Amino acid sequence: MFFLPATPWYIWVYTSDLRGAGTDAEVKLVLYGHDGKSDDIKLKSKSDTFEAGKCDEFKVDVTEVGKPYKLRVSHDNAKAFAAWHLDQVSHRDKKEGKQKIMILNL
Repeated sequence: MFFLPATPWYIWVYTSDLRGAGTDAEVKLVLYGHDGKSDDIKLKSKSDTFEAGKCDEFKVDVTEVGKPYKLRVSHDNAKAFAAWHLDQVSHRDKKEGKQKIMILNL
């Protein structure tokens, strides 16, 4: 069986500061690049992550995707306070070392 190498990535998720913007749902993302796409990346949350006006930092191992061009962010819509207002996501892979920002403000 063939496995693609994984690269450590740092991901910062910014929740907007609107009232009720935070979520208790499980958040995941998929990173798309010129060499493929990652599997679902579950962002492990503590009880105080994804709160309104906050930035949460995650270190995850991502299968090599090449130069990223798209990011899909989703959540499971579970729990009582699942609604979420995401502001932006920034990421940096350890190999390139450059931080890139994807402004969403959805």
